[in-house]
Amino acid sequence: MLAARLHGPRDLRVERLPRTGPPQRGQALLRVLTTGICGSDLHSYLDARIGDTPVEQPLILGHEFSAVVEAVRPELLDGDHQPLKPGTRVAVDPAQPCHHCEPCEHGHPNLCRSLAFCGNYPYGGSFCEWLLRPARGCFPVPKSFDDTEAALLEPLGVALHAVDLAKLRVGHCVAILGIGPIGLLCLQLAKLAGATPLFVTDRLPWRPKLAEKWGGLPIRCDQEDPVQRITKETHGRGVDVAIEAARAGDTVGQAAEATRHGGRVVLVPQSLRCEWG
Repeated sequence: MLAARLHGPRDLRVERLPRTGPPQRGQALLRVLTTGICGSDLHSYLDARIGDTPVEQPLILGHEFSAVVEAVRPELLDGDHQPLKPGTRVAVDPAQPCHHCEPCEHGHPNLCRSLAFCGNYPYGGSFCEWLLRPARGCFPVPKSFDDTEAALLEPLGVALHAVDLAKLRVGHCVAILGIGPIGLLCLQLAKLAGATPLFVTDRLPWRPKLAEKWGGLPIRCDQEDPVQRITKETHGRGVDVAIEAARAGDTVGQAAEATRHGGRVVLVPQSLRCEWG
């Protein structure tokens, strides 16, 4: 099969590898349909590492993808606890928790002590034609979703989690710092939750213009101080919730400074919540 493997910083090679073998216990063999490029993939490409995790051997990147089930044992269930069948189009959870450690047993598999994450060293990802994934991490998608939309369900899940942590209420004033794909998804979800006004900041000119079409009040942070602008627009009060989705420069500090006393700051990349008061 063809796969894109990272061999070192800025050294990504399309190679022909042996096709992935048959599914083992609990697994489904998937044929990848569409895969996205996440910011973490870009970090890995540039530096051959994510945080404290270096890429020590050639690694297949990618974790935002849709696929079709090629083979699966008949007794296995999908993420909806229904029999998973060959030929089913699925969106795939890239995280593979152990389901046995203390956080998993307490209902927090995202905090698993042995979490295996697709495309994060040493676990291979979706920049390939076939791969094996746990059947319980496969979620059938309706025919109304095309393959690209199905792949976007993974970043949408990140945005849904961030907005859930924000505990938005109708009429909440919100600032979203960084409006790449995740920030834009947070913007649309916050609007659906009834939050208003919705300030959005970014340094790339095309992003605020796009966000404005979806109800965002754009602030070019390369041209003005976003904290001063938000403070002025809110008459010195600050926003109820700041969602930091950039993790670049001083955006974390800006999110805190732009939030009122007793407000909430959500840091999207690590899905951490800080309450300020």
